[in-house]
Amino acid sequence: MDYEFFVEMVKKAKKSQCLTGYRKDKVGLKVNHDRNDMILYCGDICKTCSKLSFKAVRIKFDKYTELSIFQADLIFMLFAENKIPKDYADYHKCKAGKEFISSIVEYEVI
Repeated sequence: MDYEFFVEMVKKAKKSQCLTGYRKDKVGLKVNHDRNDMILYCGDICKTCSKLSFKAVRIKFDKYTELSIFQADLIFMLFAENKIPKDYADYHKCKAGKEFISSIVEYEVI
């Protein structure tokens, strides 16, 4: 993924009041055998109308990738909800963040 495009997405995104890991029991992850094609999904049921809302993000990496809880939440929140977590702390500026961004080949909001 283009680094500048990712930074623009981060700048346009709203700040969330929640920390990463707040959805670890709700966000699911499906991966292929090579662990380079992943689908992050979340399904919530509305308390008032009982309607199921489903959001998903499909993301492809150029190599075998093990996502941390922070990275999984960041991907889901940024691409599906246009938010960044409260504890983001300019992740895109550190070496690990730059490597993570460069390993993303493509993404798709489902």
